[in-house]
Amino acid sequence: MSLFGWKPVHPAYIHFVWLGLLVITVAVIQELRARDALTAFMSPVMQRRLTAQASFSRTLLRLGLLLGCFVCGVWALTQPRARGVTETVPAAEASADVMFVLDTSRSMLAEDAAPNRLARAKLAALDLMRRAKSDRLGLVAFS
Repeated sequence: MSLFGWKPVHPAYIHFVWLGLLVITVAVIQELRARDALTAFMSPVMQRRLTAQASFSRTLLRLGLLLGCFVCGVWALTQPRARGVTETVPAAEASADVMFVLDTSRSMLAEDAAPNRLARAKLAALDLMRRAKSDRLGLVAFS
């Protein structure tokens, strides 16, 4: 099975779409029953005064979008792969992108960690920077 040149690694998971259809069908039936029960309980004039219900088309749109999300989730579960050339990167050439996000507010000057939180965070970042060989590092400071 191939869709737009994408081939799933685990095509058996595509059958979870049936579960999604079942869930949406049950939700539609429940919605219809709730509307019928409300109609049997009170008049349409009182319904408009006392309840804020979405229109039926809006409810169907919401359930359709939910089904679309479910289908996309199932497609992601199949782990689709694009056709093309794969490249193996040796472990010696592998690198990571690391961003440090450092809080520089006054609360970081508390001395519950010696000498204080900010100095301890700086030391930890510097230690990791010394160990990183081919990794790319970045720093975001906020207060």
